[in-house]
Amino acid sequence: LVGKRGIGGIDLSDDGKYLYVVNMNPNGASALPTLHRIFINNPAVIPTAGNVTTWDIPTPTLTGAATNFRPMAIKVWKGRIFVGGVCIKETSANQAVADTAGMKGIVYEFNQTTGVFTVALSFPLTYKRPYIDNNENQRFRTHYWGPWQNSTTATAILNDALSGNSTNGSPYGSQPIMSNIEFDINGDLIIGLRDRW
Repeated sequence: LVGKRGIGGIDLSDDGKYLYVVNMNPNGASALPTLHRIFINNPAVIPTAGNVTTWDIPTPTLTGAATNFRPMAIKVWKGRIFVGGVCIKETSANQAVADTAGMKGIVYEFNQTTGVFTVALSFPLTYKRPYIDNNENQRFRTHYWGPWQNSTTATAILNDALSGNSTNGSPYGSQPIMSNIEFDINGDLIIGLRDRW
């Protein structure tokens, strides 16, 4: 359930009065992820249910083999709200080729007044990456972002890592998460991508 359940990114408004939270899956598999704005004041007070405003985070257009949008990152910058995630394929099958069709990163800008999410940035996750280990036999796993594996248990991953076997979807098959959004001093957008495992 890594990257699918629980709290994702958290950030504060510039005045410190509002907490913004990405809830990756609030009500089970069929629910859209949500963005919460929680009024905590400054100095902070304990919020009540009446201090929470919630919006559904929409799924962008999915292309190729991509089946899901998984948001996690959030950034409040100069009064503007940005939410980011990845469009990925989810599979229970063993990854046998570089299967990146349709995989991309999405950053939304959110308008709190209208409640509308607008795509501010879209970029492919199909590019070739440096090796993440020295396993030359699994170049498709170590050179590219791969689909999220749904059938792998922690025990199977550990056994694969120790044996060099790939039957259960070894952890060196990189599965992307957009974990952070930042802006530099010039206002340039910086994206943090990490491996799901």
